[in-house]
Amino acid sequence: MDKAALAVRADQWRQIVDECNRSSLCKTEWCRKNSIRFRSLMYWQKKFRDQALLIRAFVLLAWYQLLIRQTMSVTPALSTAVITSVSFIAFPPP
Repeated sequence: MDKAALAVRADQWRQIVDECNRSSLCKTEWCRKNSIRFRSLMYWQKKFRDQALLIRAFVLLAWYQLLIRQTMSVTPALSTAVITSVSFIAFPPP
């Protein structure tokens, strides 16, 4: 499957996942009513969540790099303290 077809499929599944999340029904009941395989819904929901976390990680990484550059330009002695203190980043669920 080419990239364009994958993008169309992902867009379709994003709409399905969003519709399910907006519903007041539980996911299994919503899937049953809409003839969607529950496992497929969970697969795409996880895929979208992982993509969102990856984007957040890159944004945070860019922000930390900017912070480190600014700290190094102002006070070089503090730059190593900042670099060593950034060792773990916890991401809250979306």
